[in-house]
Amino acid sequence: LALSRRESNARKRIRLLAVSLFLEGENRTNIAKRLNTARSSVNKWVSNYLSKGLEGLDSKPIKGRPAKLTPSQLELLSAHIIQSANSSDGGRLTGEDIGNYIFIQFSVR
Repeated sequence: LALSRRESNARKRIRLLAVSLFLEGENRTNIAKRLNTARSSVNKWVSNYLSKGLEGLDSKPIKGRPAKLTPSQLELLSAHIIQSANSSDGGRLTGEDIGNYIFIQFSVR
């Protein structure tokens, strides 16, 4: 319970609270009702805690689509945006302008 009070991540705080209630003898159905969450989630959190300890309650990284631009291309793009922002003619770039620049320079859509 003390760990859940110090945790800044709200999702992990709920998981810690669920495990704390479980360790105090509360059943999983009541824990789910008290925390307004699914019983299956409580089951998963408790199982992860019992098998992996506190690390089992950490969120898994969310995978996204790989970047279409390489790190060096991203640096060039960033330099172009900064240069355009500092130009004497206002430096306003739209999303369309940036997309066109990427296509012209790197042939990436």
